[in-house]
Amino acid sequence: MRIVSSLPRGQGWAPVTYLGRLAARVLEAEHATFDARASKFAQIVGAAGPARVGDGAALILARAPYEIGPLHAAARRCFGTTRTAVWVIDSFHWEWIPRWTRWMRGLEQLYVTRSEDVDVWRRKTGVPTACLPWGTDVLGLGSAAPGRRWDVLRVGRQPPAWDDDAATAAEADRAGFAFHGRPSYELDHERQQQLMMSWYASTKFTLAFSNTVNPMDASRADRAFLTARWTDALACGAVVAGIVPDTEEARTLFAEHRLLEVPAEDRRAGTEVLRDAVRDWKPKIAAGNHRASLRTLDWRYRIERIARDFGVEAPVLQEELAALRAELRRAA
Repeated sequence: MRIVSSLPRGQGWAPVTYLGRLAARVLEAEHATFDARASKFAQIVGAAGPARVGDGAALILARAPYEIGPLHAAARRCFGTTRTAVWVIDSFHWEWIPRWTRWMRGLEQLYVTRSEDVDVWRRKTGVPTACLPWGTDVLGLGSAAPGRRWDVLRVGRQPPAWDDDAATAAEADRAGFAFHGRPSYELDHERQQQLMMSWYASTKFTLAFSNTVNPMDASRADRAFLTARWTDALACGAVVAGIVPDTEEARTLFAEHRLLEVPAEDRRAGTEVLRDAVRDWKPKIAAGNHRASLRTLDWRYRIERIARDFGVEAPVLQEELAALRAELRRAA
């Protein structure tokens, strides 16, 4: 099996780059990256036209619907793959689904990250569609560390009331807890993911607000969705403070996690909520979030579904799933 994804671009996509490399390793698959900015003509020709003679299966890891065409064309042109699955991360952009997806040769399965998207994708493409939600590398990068340097960490986009790190730090100082603003970024995506997980493991709480309550978010405001800011932080034992996206996956995956609701529009009131929560924080909260993440959030559970659907034997994946379950038993 081959893993096909786009060239790393933009620090916000580091978790997806990391996922591609993780999937390739545990499936013992070749990992190929391509420029996903091909013309529409090239995409259409690649989707339905002749391909290099070859065989085997490919998993296309598309960051958004517009990457499906060029990555599918590249896989057929370079490898001659005859069986293809596509996992779309930002699957909520229904309006970007390529019209010619239903004519793509060898496309057997679509995976989306929100249950709410399954029926739309199935109807528009005619391809069997299932949900594989956002996850994280709990086994490799997660943490239940009881010692936490920071009380509250800011990561990524925030609503206007929380976007000024200097102002938030001043409020936190008056309230008596330690706040750290946006961490620096690394150019290498794998190093970036490891660095961010170490930051999450060093804090008790992280700030994250649903895109539906954040006018600063550049994505659709009418379709709530999860991102790595929730799954990565929880895997490292941090409590996510803010507004959790109202999605089926959040309700299911986070049922056993400790979360904290904080007002999106009132920093002063939110600071008071954080102050009280910091005072009540105990190391067992980090251990509990890490334990719950071992049960529901690891990427390996999603990758196992793909391997099963395509009949791929994956001894490395099975070994790490066994290690994951052993770690869960120890954490119980």
